[in-house]
Amino acid sequence: MVRRARLVPVLQREVAGKLRKPEQKLRALYLVDLLRRFPCVSTEKAARLKGFVSSWSNLKPAERSPRATQLVSRYKLDKLAYEWGLEEDVSKQMQDVLAFQTRHYAASQGVKTGYSETAPVG
Repeated sequence: MVRRARLVPVLQREVAGKLRKPEQKLRALYLVDLLRRFPCVSTEKAARLKGFVSSWSNLKPAERSPRATQLVSRYKLDKLAYEWGLEEDVSKQMQDVLAFQTRHYAASQGVKTGYSETAPVG
C-alpha cells in the first residue's frame, strides 16, 4: 500500500520513467485526473493529485482528432478524456467497478453499513 505522503512521488516516477509512449502517459494522467474527482477522495489528497495532474498538462494536445471531436459531440466520449486528447474513456469499465461500491457490495454480502440503515422519520 502506498502511503499518503508518497503517492505523488510514486505517480511521478511511474509516469516519467516507466511509461514511455505519449499515449500511455495521457491515459494514466486521464485516469488520475478522473479518479481524483471522486467524492471518496479526501480534499487534501485530491488537491495533491490535482497539482500532479496539472504539472503534466503540457502533454494535452492543442488540437483534438476529428474522431474524438465527433465522439464527444455525440456524448460517446467524456469531456475529460477529450481534454487529454484521447479517443476512448473508461465509462464502460466503470460499470464493472460500480458493483464494488461500498453500499452495493455490502448489500450483496448481507453486511449492514450506514447505507443500509433506514433513516429515522420525523
